[in-house]
Amino acid sequence: MFVAFALTPSAKAQDLQPLLDRLERLERDIRALNLQMARGGKGGVELKSSAPSASPTTPAVALMELRLSEIENDLRSSTGRSEEMVHQMQQISQRLDKLVGDVDYRLGVLEETMRGAGAKTGSQPLAHDDPTQSAPPQIRPVPSPPSVQTVRPGQPVPSAQPGVLGQISKKDMKTVTPPAGSDPKAVQPAAVQPAPAPQQAAAPGYLPAGSPRQQYAFARSLLSKANYDQAELALKEFVEKNADDPLASNARYWLGETYYVRGVYPEAAKTFLNSYQKDKKGPKAQASLLKLGMSLARMDKKKDACLTFSELLKNFPNIASPVKNKLGQERKLSGCR
Repeated sequence: MFVAFALTPSAKAQDLQPLLDRLERLERDIRALNLQMARGGKGGVELKSSAPSASPTTPAVALMELRLSEIENDLRSSTGRSEEMVHQMQQISQRLDKLVGDVDYRLGVLEETMRGAGAKTGSQPLAHDDPTQSAPPQIRPVPSPPSVQTVRPGQPVPSAQPGVLGQISKKDMKTVTPPAGSDPKAVQPAAVQPAPAPQQAAAPGYLPAGSPRQQYAFARSLLSKANYDQAELALKEFVEKNADDPLASNARYWLGETYYVRGVYPEAAKTFLNSYQKDKKGPKAQASLLKLGMSLARMDKKKDACLTFSELLKNFPNIASPVKNKLGQERKLSGCR
């Protein structure tokens, strides 16, 4: 696919070359016609006064005017075709940039996931950390069991709900031997107390229980599966619970990505700006500034985007190669000087 995209602009350039050659030939023809007309004017001045002056409607002049008109039409047609081909090349370039950006994003997600998995030492993964799970399991409250009634001997069985647990006959009661030394009258069937209703479980969060690194890996797994809505909520919760953790800087950046990939550019710009301001020397500072400028450019705020790109170049002279390459493309698309 990359080869096809890479070859397309070259093919378009080859199609454009005949047009350029034709334009050069037309320019030479125009210069030749202008030279002929200039020579014709000088010759008319050198003729004797008795000779009639050349009429502007002579066949030679009419032929030159017709030729000039044809050349102008050809120029307009060639200009239209060249503009159309330039527009097509721009569209192809935009599609290629979008494809490269998507591949870069997926490679970044894969790299972060592998890095987080390799850094785990001595801790057993929890059940919720399984990356195949799309969301943490939901805990449903257990309904309260119905109350239990005690039926004494000789009492009728009530018909109203809730139902009766059981009934003991007089004959069965006589077979019961009371313990030695106890009062037989004191032996009564024990009343069955209703089971206490279990307390309702608290509303679960989007992150599983575990260390901050395990919770971060879980949120990133949602991103790798393109569950952007759930990843947004999980990353928000991670930043709120672990604001001072070293991984919070990465979490803020990836939270901005969940907005950017869905086209929510105002919220993405706000999140990337917050990510940069919170940690201007962090591992995601360069990427946050770059994505802030890209979000502003998608919002048609080209001037603000160019200022952001300039800030990135100013604050980070030794910018990383992937960020530098993408920055050059975005500056060109935004028309930055």
